[in-house]
Amino acid sequence: MSIFSFKDEQVLGEVARVETARVWVRVTSPERLRVARVGRLVAVKGRDANEWVIGMIEKVWRRPAVVEDMAGDALDEGEPEAIAQEENGVQLALVGTYRALEGKHADSFTRAVLTLPTIDEAVYPIEEKALEDFMAIISREGEQAADEPLDVGVFTLDPKATAFLDGNKLFQRHAALVGSTGTGKSFTVAYLMEQAAKLPHANAIVFDLHGEYRSLGFCRHLRVAGPGDLAEPGGDVIFLPYWLLNWEEMQAILVDRSEITAHNQAMVLHDEVGEAKRKRLTDEGKDDVLASFTVDSPVPFDLGFVV
Repeated sequence: MSIFSFKDEQVLGEVARVETARVWVRVTSPERLRVARVGRLVAVKGRDANEWVIGMIEKVWRRPAVVEDMAGDALDEGEPEAIAQEENGVQLALVGTYRALEGKHADSFTRAVLTLPTIDEAVYPIEEKALEDFMAIISREGEQAADEPLDVGVFTLDPKATAFLDGNKLFQRHAALVGSTGTGKSFTVAYLMEQAAKLPHANAIVFDLHGEYRSLGFCRHLRVAGPGDLAEPGGDVIFLPYWLLNWEEMQAILVDRSEITAHNQAMVLHDEVGEAKRKRLTDEGKDDVLASFTVDSPVPFDLGFVV
């Protein structure tokens, strides 16, 4: 069953012109033109009820059009020679094809345009529940959708449509959240943490360097132990192993740079730490890791050589 089930009153317009990758749409209702925002997705019927061509609005216009008197009759006194009307239109860039059934696979999307729309075919905006379902198909990329999707807010294309992501995929990839001061970066992170905490199998660690999320009650708050915690560590203290230190941090702790032999000490320390880590990898049969190994690699090793 198709995720698209449009009603007649939802139609945006009709196809007026078709090129290889672009389609021009005639919008006859001025009220419907307000729905046509740049960046919004639309659907046009393909070769059968199972197929829809997906487009993205890239241009919207409203301009005057002049209709000449084509009757050829003599004009009565005071009768205008032409009638001024409006010409409303939308330009689409075709982005792919949705098929409700592709062999045995339901709800597939490909970025290939399998069929070009025909003239006068109705064009519908993808919004609300249809937008949620369509974006879910794109995000899973042919794989099984997550049983417990992560709620990340709403789409700017349609604030009535909730945006869901597969949390497992989101947190396993590199990502950046950027913006100027006051644009909501911290709020967005807090919201993602809150939504992730509601999932049945959520495991996430956030390094809160500035204490921005200390007030979040659904999180367990831990701090890295300092020298004052050695005697009586509290329940909110976590001890990190020394082998997580990178080379620069270890050198700052163990080498006094004011000494005249500091350079020689650093060279010896570098060689000993590297050798100790290599030995650990070799003893555990992880020779395949040695090719990409560096002295900064987080490999457990014995610090006994220092003393």
